[in-house]
Amino acid sequence: MKRKVIILVLLIILFLSQVGYLNAQDQEGVFSFVSGNQYIEFSELGKKMYVAGMIDILYLTFWTLNPEKYQEYIKEMKNMPLLQITKIFDKYLEDHPEELHNAAGGSFLSALNEMIYE
Repeated sequence: MKRKVIILVLLIILFLSQVGYLNAQDQEGVFSFVSGNQYIEFSELGKKMYVAGMIDILYLTFWTLNPEKYQEYIKEMKNMPLLQITKIFDKYLEDHPEELHNAAGGSFLSALNEMIYE
């Protein structure tokens, strides 16, 4: 149990450090660190950094709290380079503009779930 708490605390710290760099401006109406609208304004490097942080957070969260789901994600994304995953997320946002005002992290998980389960 102590190990899980330590991992979750480290996960939160990692997430906040990534998001703090990318989220230079606040936006009214969206209670999240980064909305889809903010994400699409990032540079290519910024997008890759955001996606890399989200992958780390999802892997650590699933590894700790849901090992079966962790194995599913590892199996599907094993040989995918970061650029490919970033393009998958970009395409998801392009195909779902109604989600741009939502938290980018939630949309990222939806994009991966769509890729894996549909």
